[in-house]
Amino acid sequence: MGKKAQSDRRQFGRRETLLHAIAYVPGRGALHCTVSNLSEQGAHLTFSEPASLPPIFRLEA
Repeated sequence: MGKKAQSDRRQFGRRETLLHAIAYVPGRGALHCTVSNLSEQGAHLTFSEPASLPPIFRLEA
């Protein structure tokens, strides 16, 4: 399935970004990441190392 077809299926539109951010996870500290797109329901985060995140954490961009 192509990229265009996937974006048409999304309930909320996404806005392309390129932001450097920090995810703060309780008990683990800060994890640096890049935000590549945002929507009302979430964000696509890319980490330099594999990261496992809990359902709720603080993100600062």
